[in-house]
Amino acid sequence: MPTIALNCGAVLRDAARDPRTAARLLADDAALAALLAAVDAPSFETASDAFATLRDLLTRHKDVVAAHLEAGDGALFGALAPLLASPNYVTRRQSVRLLGELLLERANAGAMLRYVGDPDNLKAGKEAREGDRQGKRRGAAHRPHTPTNPPPFLSPLSSHGPSQGPFALHPVRGVPRV
Repeated sequence: MPTIALNCGAVLRDAARDPRTAARLLADDAALAALLAAVDAPSFETASDAFATLRDLLTRHKDVVAAHLEAGDGALFGALAPLLASPNYVTRRQSVRLLGELLLERANAGAMLRYVGDPDNLKAGKEAREGDRQGKRRGAAHRPHTPTNPPPFLSPLSSHGPSQGPFALHPVRGVPRV
């Protein structure tokens, strides 16, 4: 199944190079929903390919995307909201970056002002950033070693004392040290 999805993604990216096809894809809610569902797929290959397709669709033709955002009344941002709250760190991080690219594009200034003016969007962005911080805190809290507690692979090397040198290992049983 992922092989078929990768081939379909390549065809879809190639088709989205045409501005008229890109406009049709953005206007088709079912196609956009299927693409957004594939972005949060459990298979990494499928999800990364779907995200590459989504990124190409939303960043290649800036005037088409700006017209869609102006006419869509935030429907695209509403469709991106579940990705911003995804439990998958990679999906969440890539979605935040894509949203930033969309909002900072000069052609999308009106959409940016509407997006930032909505308190729900600001709350979702804050929660996405806090989720990243909690993940970083969790990762930092579980580090197994500190400067006073060396990593486990160094403990046999440093347990012999200074007279045998820092890299002296335990002798093999029955073999005297030379």
